[in-house]
Amino acid sequence: TGEVYQDSVVIATVRTQHDGMGKFRLPVNPGKKFYAVMKTEDGVEKRFELPDVSETGWGLSISRKDSILSYRVIKGGNATLPEELYTVIHCRGIVVGMNRVNGLQRGSVNLNILPEGISHIVLLDAVGNVYSQRLFFVKRNQRPELKITTNKPTYVARELVEMEIDFEEAYKGLLDGSFSISVTDDQKVVQDFLEDNILSNLLLTSDLKGYIDNPAYYFNDTTPEVENNLDLVMMTHGWTRFDVSKLAKGEFDDLKYPLEIGQVISGKVNNFWGKKSKGANIILLSNYGLYRMAETDEKGNFLIDGLIFHDSTSFLVQAVNAKGRRGVTVSVDQDEFLSPHYTLPNTLEAKKKEDDFYKKFSQDYYYENGEKIYVLDEVLVSRRKQKKSYSFYDNLARYQLDSVQIAEYSMMPIELIIQQLPGVTFEKDDEGNDCFKHFGRTLYVLVNDFEESMDQIRLIPSGALRNISMLDQMQGKIFFGDRGANGVLLISVEPGWTPKDLGRPNVLPFKIMGYQIPDEFYVPKYEIDSVRRDNRYDERSTIYWEPVVKISKDTPAKLSFYTADTYGKYSVIVEGITSKGVICRKRIPLILK
Repeated sequence: TGEVYQDSVVIATVRTQHDGMGKFRLPVNPGKKFYAVMKTEDGVEKRFELPDVSETGWGLSISRKDSILSYRVIKGGNATLPEELYTVIHCRGIVVGMNRVNGLQRGSVNLNILPEGISHIVLLDAVGNVYSQRLFFVKRNQRPELKITTNKPTYVARELVEMEIDFEEAYKGLLDGSFSISVTDDQKVVQDFLEDNILSNLLLTSDLKGYIDNPAYYFNDTTPEVENNLDLVMMTHGWTRFDVSKLAKGEFDDLKYPLEIGQVISGKVNNFWGKKSKGANIILLSNYGLYRMAETDEKGNFLIDGLIFHDSTSFLVQAVNAKGRRGVTVSVDQDEFLSPHYTLPNTLEAKKKEDDFYKKFSQDYYYENGEKIYVLDEVLVSRRKQKKSYSFYDNLARYQLDSVQIAEYSMMPIELIIQQLPGVTFEKDDEGNDCFKHFGRTLYVLVNDFEESMDQIRLIPSGALRNISMLDQMQGKIFFGDRGANGVLLISVEPGWTPKDLGRPNVLPFKIMGYQIPDEFYVPKYEIDSVRRDNRYDERSTIYWEPVVKISKDTPAKLSFYTADTYGKYSVIVEGITSKGVICRKRIPLILK
C-alpha cells in the first residue's frame, strides 16, 4: 500500500491488486513534483520519485468493452502536433490498423480480427519517433477442446491402458494437429497448475521482458478479475520482439548468426602457395547417398546449406581449382560450441539430495531398450593424487588438465577438451584460420614439445591425450620468445602417437555433428505372465511419454501403455497445436486403485 504526493499533499492512495501489481488515477498538474511512499506487508517503507510532468508530451489511453478496443490520443497543454503523427496497431509485426492523427482524437479496433496473444498500439511520427505505446492482450475464451477417453475408469497395477485422443464433437472432422502426451505420478511429479505451459509460453511469457509469476493463472479462467490482472501484466512488462522505432527508421540489427534453414557444411580452399583459391569446384559426398556441388567465393570459402543428416554420417569433400587441377588444400569448418558463462554448483549437499531422490523413486534396476540394467552399489576408491609431468614445462604451467580430468571429457572432440582450461576459446585468427585463444590472444601450440598444424591437432583422439598445460604470457615469453608472448598451449600425447598422413590434400574425409537419431521411450509390456508376476517393484514416475501424437480430421490418435505398481492418481497431459495454429491443452486424471 502507499500514497502519492503532489509536493507534500496526498492526492492518491495505492494498493496492489494482484502479484504486486496495481493501478490508480493521478490528476496531473503542471509545474508540480510527484512522489510515492510505499509500504510492504512487512512494514518496509520506501520513497519513489515519479517522472516530471511534460506539458509538450503526447500519449495514448485505451479502454475495452466486449470485443471492441477503444483508444484515445491525449496531449499536454503546450503540445504541438508533428507534421505527421500516426497510431499503428500491430500483432508481432503484422499491421492491422494505421490512422493519421489530426489532434485529440479517438479510434477503435475490433479484437476479433487480431490473432490471439499480445498486440501493440504505438503513437509515432513519420520519421519513426515513438511518443507513446501500450500493450494489450487478445484472449479467446473459447478454443477447440481435446477429448481424451480411456477403455476403463480406473486401473490396477500392471494393467493395459488403451487411450484415444480426438477433438470434441463440435470440432470433429474439422481440425487436425500435432500433440505430445505425458502420464506422470502426481505423488512424485508435483503438478503446478499455475506454472508456465504451452499456452502461457507461446502467447505470453516469450514476448515479454522480465519474470511473470504464475503465468498459467491468466489462462485458467475467463472472469473479469483475471482479465483485469492480465492487463496489469501488459502495463508493467516491456515488449521484447523488436524496437518499433528502429524499424520505422529503417534501422535493422546485424544478425550475429544467419537464419538456419537446415544443416550447413562450410570450409575453405587454399592453392599450392597457401593463398585463397577463388572459383574452386567442390564435390561433397556422404555414405548415405548425398551428392552436392559448390564453388568457392573470392576469399576461397564455400558453404553448402539446406542439408539434413544425422549423427555418424561420414562425408568426403573433394576440391579442384578453377582450372580443374588438384594442387589445392581443402579444409572443413568444425562444430563450434558456446563456452559456458557459469557452472552449476556441484556440492556434496546437492549430490546427496540428488542421490536421495533417486533412492526414493527407483530400485536397483532400470530398463534401457528393453533390457533390464542392474545398478551396483557405489564403491569409493581414494588415493593421494599424483601429479605427472610429460613435458619439461608442465611443472611450471599455470593451468593443467591431467589424464583423470581428460578422461571425464573423453566423449568430446579435442577442441572442446582444450576449452576446459580457464579462458581458452577456439576461434578464427585475423586471416580466418582456426586457432586457440586465451582471453582474445592467440596461443602458441606445441604437441609433445614440437609445433604441429591445426589439421593434425584435430586428428588426435581423446584416448591418446595424456596432459594439457598452459603457460602464461610471462612464462611463454621467457621460454619461447615472441612466439610465446601470448601464452603457450602444451599438448602431451602418448609416445606411440604420430601424425596421420593426410593423403591427397584436395580430398578430405570428415564427420560433424548431425541430428540425434531418436530413441523410443521404453514402456514395459506386462502381457506375458512371467513378466507380469515379476516380484520386483515398478515405481516409474513417468509411465508414458510420446512427443509426436498426430490427430487427423478422419482418425483420432490411439495409443496404449501399462500402468506401474504405485497406486494413486496420475496426470495425463496432452498439448500441442492444430494445423491452423490454434494452441490446445488438456489434462485428465488417471486413477490406479
